[in-house]
Amino acid sequence: METKENHKKKLSYNLLMTTFILCFIGILANYSASALKSYDLFGSPYLFVYKQIFGVALGFFFIFLIQKTPTSLIEKAPLPFFCLTSLLLALVFVPGVYHTVGGAARWIKFGPISIQPAELAKVSLVFLLAKNLSRPSFRIKRLSAVYLSHLFILSFLTFFLLKQPDFGSTFFLFVITFFMLFIAGLNLFHVMGSFLLMLPVTGWAIYSEPYRMKRILSFLNPWDNMDHGGFQIIQSYLAFSNGGLLGSGFGNSKQKLFYLPEAHTDFILSVLAEELGFIGVVFILLLFLYFIFICFSIMNACEDPYKKLLAFGLTSLLTLQIVVNIGVVLGLLPTKGSSLPFLSSGVSSLLTCMLCVGILSHLALTKDAQTSHDIV
Repeated sequence: METKENHKKKLSYNLLMTTFILCFIGILANYSASALKSYDLFGSPYLFVYKQIFGVALGFFFIFLIQKTPTSLIEKAPLPFFCLTSLLLALVFVPGVYHTVGGAARWIKFGPISIQPAELAKVSLVFLLAKNLSRPSFRIKRLSAVYLSHLFILSFLTFFLLKQPDFGSTFFLFVITFFMLFIAGLNLFHVMGSFLLMLPVTGWAIYSEPYRMKRILSFLNPWDNMDHGGFQIIQSYLAFSNGGLLGSGFGNSKQKLFYLPEAHTDFILSVLAEELGFIGVVFILLLFLYFIFICFSIMNACEDPYKKLLAFGLTSLLTLQIVVNIGVVLGLLPTKGSSLPFLSSGVSSLLTCMLCVGILSHLALTKDAQTSHDIV
């Protein structure tokens, strides 16, 4: 009979193997989707794929380091991690340090390396919430404690993100917060009430910025808004349509030929759909479903409140990012700069996802021990 420890080791192994397969598909997809753009910009078809390979190698090295990290350091990480993330978010507004892309100052540039602090902010928030909500002294039924403490954290991060501006990451932070409050025991009525209270604020945030309104209108009717975002969605539709059942063959996508503006990042699944067809996309979606299943299985295997909440938050973060990206490329959600974990080009996003995998693997490999988490 399989022991609990052996079961958790098996979960960790399956998680890492599934992650490796997804990363390998991501490397191939990046080469296919970015070769022409890379050659056009830099004179070499391999620059983006080299960066992706570097990100995968560095990510697995991080996973190795995290697995060797003592559990006590993981438990003490939330506050220092949050402070580091806050510093990086503040650096985005320092002249000469930040890097602007598409009118948004979301990157910090150190020579050839660019870091997107918003990605780390999501993980940092999960750490801090898991630590705070798992404290024996925390009372989830006291609404004043629930809302005041977490509203301050959210407001602090939101200030920096909206200044970039990055409305999408702000939305992620709020959703993850309410997910974790609910799993920690907050009444469903209060969760739904909070969402309803957020609707007018969200509506105002969208209406106050013309480019956000254009995205919503493009989502509702892309054919009448070709110049304001509808073009991307229509090209994604064409990619899925051209792929048919078996696809046009690896490397033979037509939509990646400068029709899809973000073929190697946000819309990489559209390129894969055209080249691998319906069967290929189903295989990739099944891989993601299995990946999510393993992550939730690790959460269920954790008995310590801090570890369980941390595993739930990281799993929710990865799942939400997968669902949002797939929803966008299928035209089910408005266009948003959200990468597909492990597949999309982008070292910052890739390393953040690998960080989540490393922590989940660490949680699966360590024994549970009921510890005090009173110090945040």
